[in-house]
Amino acid sequence: MHRVFLINEVVFNIAWHAANKDLSALARVCRGFTDLALDVLWYSLDSFLPLLRCLPADLVERTQYPQDVTYTFIRPLTETDWETFMKYARRVVALKGVTSGAYVIINGKRTKLEEIMDKVIVDTLSSPPTLQPLLPKLRTLVWRGPSARPTVALFRFLLGPSITVLNVFMDNFGVEVMSLVSFLPETCPLMRQFIWDTSRFARYDDNDARIFSNTICQWNNLTYLRCPVLNSTALQHLSPSNSLRVLNTTLDGPFPDTVSLALPTFPAVKRLLLSSPPGLPLSTIATLLNGAMISPEELWVGADTIETHAIAQVTEALGTHCDVARLDTLTIAENPTELHQIPADSSLTCAMIRPVFSLYNMDKLEIDTYRSVALTDADLLEMATAWPGLRILKINTDMGWRTRPAVTLRVLPHLLDRLPLLESLSIAVDAYYERLTPREVEVGQKTNRKGIRYLHDDFALDLLDSRIRREDVLVVAAFLSDLFPYVRHFDFWKNRGMRVSGQDADEDDGKEKVAVYEERWTQVEDAMKVMFHVRRQEKARWTGKADLDADSEESDDVEE
Repeated sequence: MHRVFLINEVVFNIAWHAANKDLSALARVCRGFTDLALDVLWYSLDSFLPLLRCLPADLVERTQYPQDVTYTFIRPLTETDWETFMKYARRVVALKGVTSGAYVIINGKRTKLEEIMDKVIVDTLSSPPTLQPLLPKLRTLVWRGPSARPTVALFRFLLGPSITVLNVFMDNFGVEVMSLVSFLPETCPLMRQFIWDTSRFARYDDNDARIFSNTICQWNNLTYLRCPVLNSTALQHLSPSNSLRVLNTTLDGPFPDTVSLALPTFPAVKRLLLSSPPGLPLSTIATLLNGAMISPEELWVGADTIETHAIAQVTEALGTHCDVARLDTLTIAENPTELHQIPADSSLTCAMIRPVFSLYNMDKLEIDTYRSVALTDADLLEMATAWPGLRILKINTDMGWRTRPAVTLRVLPHLLDRLPLLESLSIAVDAYYERLTPREVEVGQKTNRKGIRYLHDDFALDLLDSRIRREDVLVVAAFLSDLFPYVRHFDFWKNRGMRVSGQDADEDDGKEKVAVYEERWTQVEDAMKVMFHVRRQEKARWTGKADLDADSEESDDVEE
């Protein structure tokens, strides 16, 4: 054997790039290769189950049920059994799940069933004959499971000082779970990435917020943090960090105006996601931002309640306390839990958005709120002028504009001219009262054929809760097919939460049913497909080339 194979690092690198079937062969070459090949083979596991399959057949029983496949121990573990288990467990560096799925044949069909460990296995593994971690080399742990006592006990025995990445999902907060959280800094002092997700219906109290915050304050080298809740003390601790790249949390309670954050604040954070405390509006986040100087590339702010001036307060804070050259993605979300508490005067206006027009490198803007939208053609053009590099513009994609739109189809050619990189557009337009004339459709066709715009070859258009008259279906289809010759995703009225408001005088829609407008836009979509097909046939005749498929056609404007 060549002397180079006596260098463990060389053999390890060779094994690292080998397939699993080659690793098993490599492990049988010689004793010097066995340990290194097995280290690679067992480096990362998707679940505990491969470890169980290494145990004797008379110890582990596998039973298939209609809903799942269950593993259990049918006799006590001996010292030899534990040695076998630890022979492979000590090599595991990344555990990305507790259970997994298995494909079985049921009634002639290939079906995926969840493979689970029963309480006997969980209890046994939670009481190993050692005080050391169950997987002593473990650095990455992904845990998704219930917060029941046996499961938490097993989770505790997986934690150890080698862990640097911890990704947890538990369905709620409990005394035993939070006790474990409080000891994490001592158990896992080298934490770099900490993600703790829970059910959206889980509710935390002041004690939970204090425990999470105290835990975070004892880690100084976090790079990625997603935590259910943090108080002002934890944010003060994180604010000067030069290692933190992602921060995603909910604020705990109203923040005092005197909260002292480091300046610049979160200097290395690229993605910043902040939620207001439950029951408090976005103005809570505005208060925090007014005492900071942030510079993320992506910012998401959200609240579960609506206050009339909250969005304006956030945008004003961003306009003066954010690096205008760096922020390129902004999402503002308001999803109230009590719809009857929405103020009557809470429309979304351009004045609320105007303070962030100074963010001249904006690439994506998404606003999702239960407010009605009071934007006009002039407002959209003002946005386009402020953000000429915008690729994605989405306003109230989930709930629609909730009123008769003041935006018309006439603005679309001018909007696209000012946003040459636009790939996705979600707005509502008034195609009911503001009807297009044949002359306007003709002007749109000529404008498009000049080729002065670039349209993305996978353009996405969502017209949300737009209205349209029955007799205008073909006119609108012709107009849109010329403006968006390469649109691949065309949506409308896709969320049943959208509703018709106002009095649209239509003999076929006296009850203002959503289904009527949805049907008409479906007719528009069908007509556009026919027009796209005809245009491709015409291009094939003009160029002498075979008809091109819609999915592979080049993004060249049709020439006259």
